[in-house]
Amino acid sequence: MIPQSGLDRDLSAVPSVGSVVVRSPMDRSQVRQGVNSAYTRLKARLCTNHYPPGTPLGADALAHDLEMGATAVREALIWLAAERLTEFDPHSGFVVKRATQSEIADLYNLNQDLLEAVAARIDRTVAASDGARLFHQARRICETDGWTSAGFAELTGRLFHAIAGRSDNAEAVYAVSGISDRLHGVRCVEWAVLPAAAAELAELCHIFYRAEPGELSGSLTAYHAYRLARIEEICDAFGKTALIAA
Repeated sequence: MIPQSGLDRDLSAVPSVGSVVVRSPMDRSQVRQGVNSAYTRLKARLCTNHYPPGTPLGADALAHDLEMGATAVREALIWLAAERLTEFDPHSGFVVKRATQSEIADLYNLNQDLLEAVAARIDRTVAASDGARLFHQARRICETDGWTSAGFAELTGRLFHAIAGRSDNAEAVYAVSGISDRLHGVRCVEWAVLPAAAAELAELCHIFYRAEPGELSGSLTAYHAYRLARIEEICDAFGKTALIAA
């Protein structure tokens, strides 16, 4: 499961679906259902490095692979491009977004800025329930040595989604969720590159559980500084993972 984020986005609220001609309420419902399904399945693949950066994403070929309509796939690719998970190349059409080291560093920095702003205003009482659940999940994984790359990335996304959710600012939640989507593949390699990553995540969950704003802000600063100091190693490992996926 991908972190609680834009992956769970319901496209049924969209009043129109791009260039699709909708002729009746039944047609509209079927179109939205198809786009939702294509969007969700493609996003899950993109976030887990199923396709290496730069891979062409032809609607017809994907439709055949996913056993669904090419129109729904094409509309989903447009949505994913808006979320910067795909990009449009005039020569190749849609391709998997190529993330540079600079872009990944920018995402780390933006994530830090957003989360620290939220952390400064977290109320002790509203953080406790989410924090307790995440902390016990992290501790259980650490005690059983049950980390997987996907599980580590998922729990990281859930923690940051929960922190952002305490802000009462829907745009902050949406932004943090979008960053988690784009960094999911990168986080899948963090736990292997950074020796203290697993223990650090468990401790962050514990700090969120204790709901001490000052302590959480400081820990978030240290969390992001640790990654920015090792950004070259992380990006190198991420690049090799993408090549293996190919």
